[in-house]
Amino acid sequence: MPRFAGGGADFARRGGQLRVSLTPRCQLGCWFCHNEGEIPPRITHHDRTIQPRRRALDANDFLSAINAMTAAGISRVFFTGGEPLLSPLARPILQGLPRHQMSDYTTTLITNGLTLTKDLDWLAATALDRIKVSLHYFSDTSVATIALRANPATSPRSRPGSRPPPTPSRSSS
Repeated sequence: MPRFAGGGADFARRGGQLRVSLTPRCQLGCWFCHNEGEIPPRITHHDRTIQPRRRALDANDFLSAINAMTAAGISRVFFTGGEPLLSPLARPILQGLPRHQMSDYTTTLITNGLTLTKDLDWLAATALDRIKVSLHYFSDTSVATIALRANPATSPRSRPGSRPPPTPSRSSS
């Protein structure tokens, strides 16, 4: 079993969780995104000169760390971001996860779901236990509000040629 400095092994034995942030990048700029010490997407959307720091680990480094932590007793591994599926590392890391028993540990991808139609086939073949779609919106209007976009027609959910939802009319009585 790998040795961890300080209380790392003890934390793992207690069934702690590991959050693997694959990228700080995201198609949205949600006002509530804290992005764990990175520059939130809402800021990089408004000022393209401000960019997140470069990643220092490659897919094999991530997989080695994940395997060491799960061997030490981590019970839950979460893959997050930004939007994790935007990372070029997402596919090699998620496809590289070993098959495991959910009684040993669980793996969960947390996504905004915007690329799932493109990624679902390869994701289904991975050892992921769960995919959680973070739904903080119920319409193009609300996703535009959350993502700080003024016009719902420019929200990432809109397709070319689509129209924004109609504005409810008020009847005068």
